[in-house]
Amino acid sequence: SDAYKVLISMGSEHFLHSSKIIHYLRRFKDAFEKAAFKKSTSVVLDFELIEPLVQYGIPKAKYYLGYCLLKGIQLEENETRGIALLHEAADAGDSTAAAALGDYYFEKGGSSNWTKAYEYYTGYGAIALNKNRKKAIVSILNHKLYNLSLIHISEPTR
Repeated sequence: SDAYKVLISMGSEHFLHSSKIIHYLRRFKDAFEKAAFKKSTSVVLDFELIEPLVQYGIPKAKYYLGYCLLKGIQLEENETRGIALLHEAADAGDSTAAAALGDYYFEKGGSSNWTKAYEYYTGYGAIALNKNRKKAIVSILNHKLYNLSLIHISEPTR
């Protein structure tokens, strides 16, 4: 795409200090939200635009690409790379990536995954909590309380 050629021609040093990063991220964000959350089939995501941003280490770009790979949005689903990119973005402080990881681990289920989900939801992901994510936290806490009550019931009395 033309945007990709512009990014490459700018060179990494100039590119990293340019307001074009913000411009390209906003442009991708608009299309991403329509494709990912509104399930619009008329929107085409420009992955040639976002890939250089991922290569330069931009956390929000890693979130966008990671989420698309994880969910198979206009790309072949690749859970391994998608999760890796979401972890990189979350580790760099991206709250939406952290919340998405919380969703991933909550949906996988099980005590250890719910613990991870809780950590992501209450860490950087707390900023991106929505109604469903708040319900997930309540569910996780209820499961923990229930498991604790089972432990206390099963302890022999003296």
